[in-house]
Order: sequence, then structure tokens, then C-alpha cells
Amino acid sequence: MWRWVTNDGVAAEVFGRRTRVQVNELGSYEENVPALASAESLSDISAHRWPDPDWWDLKPIRSVIREMNRDQRRHVRFRMGSVFEVAWQLRGMETFLPEMAADPAIPTYMMDRITDILAEVTRRVLDEAGDDIDMVYFYDDVGSNQSLLISKKMWRTFIRPCHEKLIEVARKRGKQVMYHTDGAVRPLIPDLIEMGVDVLNPIQPGVAGMEPAALKRDFGAQISFHGGVDVVGLLPKGSPEDVRKAARQLRTDLGQGGGYIMAGSHHIQFDTPLDNVLALYDLSNR
Repeated sequence: MWRWVTNDGVAAEVFGRRTRVQVNELGSYEENVPALASAESLSDISAHRWPDPDWWDLKPIRSVIREMNRDQRRHVRFRMGSVFEVAWQLRGMETFLPEMAADPAIPTYMMDRITDILAEVTRRVLDEAGDDIDMVYFYDDVGSNQSLLISKKMWRTFIRPCHEKLIEVARKRGKQVMYHTDGAVRPLIPDLIEMGVDVLNPIQPGVAGMEPAALKRDFGAQISFHGGVDVVGLLPKGSPEDVRKAARQLRTDLGQGGGYIMAGSHHIQFDTPLDNVLALYDLSNR
């Protein structure tokens, strides 16, 4: 069983992201209010009150993890946060993406600054916790249902170097790395493997190029997959038998020879029947 240690709850505020909660039939979600949308220059951006890693008191982390593991040793992963998403949420996507294409000084500064902060906090966490943390997890959604949100060239220019810095912190301390991105990101998988990503999540069903059997065939010897179970249609709307059938198929497509962690393609929502959740992990599927 995995347990998470995360700095995200603090990071949303210290980066200056203001949020409001939207509640609808799908549940409750945070909607970001861009704190730097009105900034007119790079000097305005640099004058923002960026976080200082000294704000985090990390001394209790080892005792917290050991208390959590008092009855049973669990695998623990540290969720460091995101770079691209935090940056465009601060700036506003409708401003940030055109700036990346036309005049990338502000996006580059923001992503580099966020990367340095996350890398230093993660470095301190891993040094403090030592072997009590097994894996580092970070996320940045860079795919839509049909393609990447930006070109592969732009991803390699602006985002890959930031992610490589985060991965390097984990690798230097002997930690495995898990990366989350929704969407059609097959074109990036060879790069992710080259960068040192061990586990890719969530393998979103139905999007272009992310067919489980093809992913396993082409990349299964080099990277593990986590997710793959549809949380939009199958889990909330299917029958328990539909779920069992899908689980068996994923076991065949992604699980042959190991390297697959079965899970939802995102957080399981409140409208999912409990029987379907139980069916997903029914040992009879095995």
C-alpha cells in the first residue's frame, strides 16, 4: 500500500495561487484565480513574493512517516508538485501559452523559478527522511484528448529541462520517479524514459495513441504504467461485471510480465458505486 507525503497543500498558497471551490454534479473542484495575470513585465513577475524553501519546517517528517508505518511498513512517495501547471495557473493559460510561443521570457522565468523552489524543497525532504521515502512523484498535464497541448519541440525547449532537474534530485538520492500527465502523450514517452521516469500515470482511456496493448508492446520493458481504469464512464456508470471485464483486459494488455499498477485513470469520484470499486480489486479478476 502506498502512502503520500506532500507539500501541495501549502504550495498552493505560498506560490500566490488563489482558489475558489466549484461544486457541481461531478463533485467539488478548485478553480484557480491567476495571481499574476495583470503583471506587465518581467520585473513585475520577479517582484512577486516567491516562496523561500526555509518556510517549510521539515524536521518532523521522519517521525510522521514512522508513526504512519507503526503497524505496517508502507511504501511512501513524496509528491513534490508541478511546474508548468503552477506557472500557467499563476499567469492564466490564455496569456501564458501565447507568451511561450511569441516572447517566452516570462514563462521561462516563472518555470525556472518554480523548478528551483520545488527542487530545493524536495532535496531537503529526501535528505531529512532518508530511506523512509521510497519514491518521488510530480505532475504536469501536457496532453489533450487528441494531442499534446504544445508542440513536442516547445515541450523539449521549455518543460523537459525543468522536469530533468526535479528527476535529478530524486535520482541522486536513489529514489524511483513517478510522473502524472493526462492526455495523448505517447510522443513524449521515449523522452520520459530517457529522463529517468520509472512509472507513468494515468494512462487515460480513449485518448489518441494511449491504447494499453500498444503501450505495453512498445514501452513495457522500459517503464511501468499506473492507472488505465476509466473513471468517467466505466466506474460510475458500468456494472460490476463491466468493471471486472475491463480489469481482466487491462491485466492482459498491461500486466503481462509485471510493470503495471492497476488504478483509476484519475481520482475515483463520489458518484461511483462502491460495488464497482470492490469489483475492480476483486481477487477473482486475477
